[in-house]
Amino acid sequence: MLSLLFRRRNKRKYVIRVNAREQDSLVLLPDVPFNAQIGLFGHELMHFSDYQERSFFGVVGRLFSYATLKGKERFEKEIDTRTTQIGLGWQLYDWSYYVLNTSNATEKYKRYKRAVYLEPKEIMTLITSFRNN
Repeated sequence: MLSLLFRRRNKRKYVIRVNAREQDSLVLLPDVPFNAQIGLFGHELMHFSDYQERSFFGVVGRLFSYATLKGKERFEKEIDTRTTQIGLGWQLYDWSYYVLNTSNATEKYKRYKRAVYLEPKEIMTLITSFRNN
């Protein structure tokens, strides 16, 4: 996290942590279909792209916005939209659909996902609109 704040953009380091311990995970990566995994990792890489475009104050602003549910929702839905724009819409759709409809995730986690991220039908709408433009 400190790398985002105190390094120049071209020196920042990013980390994606994958937790494979069953007792800690809401969704186990080995259980996720490959296409859905691509959607998940594409979404996470889009965060890197977003941070890379931001100055120190831009990153701080993102961190503060993440402190509220409304700010988190705005941020994550923007990242989902950008992920779809770069051509990973179907993969993101598969990830969202899997978590909400197929996985063994808790209902609490699924409610959180519905509140904060784009749902499959919203992703489908974006896929269609980006294809038509």
